[in-house]
Amino acid sequence: MMDDDETAVIVACTSIASFGAIATLSTAFQRKKRKNTLWVRRYLQLQDQFGTYNTLLPELSNSPKFYAYLRMDVDTSELLFQMIQADITRKKTRLR
Repeated sequence: MMDDDETAVIVACTSIASFGAIATLSTAFQRKKRKNTLWVRRYLQLQDQFGTYNTLLPELSNSPKFYAYLRMDVDTSELLFQMIQADITRKKTRLR
């Protein structure tokens, strides 16, 4: 018959061994995490650097996607730009 000390040692050794086996199995069956990739069109990547008007509109002007993006044809967008061009151009001021 075993005394309490021997039983405690056996229980501790058994629990340590089972914990090690579980840890080994869990790391072995973990899936490798894939790197998430995004597919972005080239003109949309350049939009942050150069702005929409300089990169996006010339790229789309010969494409059927122009109407899908702006919901107007090329002639209407040019007319609208000419109407607001004076209001949105940078002006030299003494404030800076």
